Amino acid sequence: MQKDITIWSEGTRLSGNLFIPDDISRNEKRPTILLCHGWGGPKEHLNNTYAPYFCEAGFVCMTFDYRGWGASDGKLVRVGDKP
Repeated sequence: MQKDITIWSEGTRLSGNLFIPDDISRNEKRPTILLCHGWGGPKEHLNNTYAPYFCEAGFVCMTFDYRGWGASDGKLVRVGDKP
């Protein structure tokens, strides 16, 4: 099962997804893997490439878009002169 989630980071809304194995019971706790890009990029890359496979192996997985990326709020601001 995949659910859309909202994560708040210092007042900025981040768009995320939570992957929950189908065989998990209501109050059961499972190890969770937070999948992140090394620098940036949309969560869809991780949603399609890694999360389903970890979820099939029994892990809960969470992905998110960094601030200013994908469906998350915020914008990237250049500091200093352009190169």
